[in-house]
Formats: sequence, structure tokens, C-alpha cells
Amino acid sequence: MKYLITESQLDKAMVRFLDIQGLKKVKRKSIIFFTTNPDSGTSDIAYYGNQGRLYITAELCSDIMSMFSLEELYDCLSVVKQWVQNEVHIPIKIEDVHVYAKESMFGDITFKIPEE
Repeated sequence: MKYLITESQLDKAMVRFLDIQGLKKVKRKSIIFFTTNPDSGTSDIAYYGNQGRLYITAELCSDIMSMFSLEELYDCLSVVKQWVQNEVHIPIKIEDVHVYAKESMFGDITFKIPEE
């Protein structure tokens, strides 16, 4: 089933999409991970507070872009950035937002939740 969403409603719909994903916040030192399953040991979003950098999995971006028929990665990054800012209450610059595949060499390190 397809829905028509006006441009003014699109950001709200994407934020709502992130809300219903059930992303749980897991803190490890200065890093905040967002994951649907904390026991999995991996996350979909990682905010490195000491660097002010936000990392998002390419897989999550792909899901969002396909769900909302987005053509520009920037639109997806902007919404995820805004959602994370609302969750951590810290401003994040768009140039500090990065995308990596979860299974890439850098993604393996970035999205892995260390044990306490």
C-alpha cells in the first residue's frame, strides 16, 4: 500500500519512522549507540561525543531512502541527525555525519557495542 505524504509532512514521517524502529540507547563512555537489539552487540547509529561525530549504517539509510523514495542521501542524513540531536540534546553539524556499511572494515569497529 502506498501513501502520499506532502513535503511538509516528510520530515515528521521520517522521524516517526525512526521512533517506531524501537532504537534503544546504549552508553559506553563518551559513545552513545542506538540499536534495536542491545544483545546483538552492534548498533545502527553511533554518536561519538568526544569527537562530535555521528555514524549511521548504510543499511539504515538505504531503508529510510527506499521507504520514503528519497533520491538524495543528504535528506536522510539530515533527518537522522535531527532525530539523534533530539535524543542526546547536543547539536551536531551535518559535516560531522558519516555513513558506513555495517560489515565494512570501519563499520565493524564503529558500530560494535563494547561490553561494559
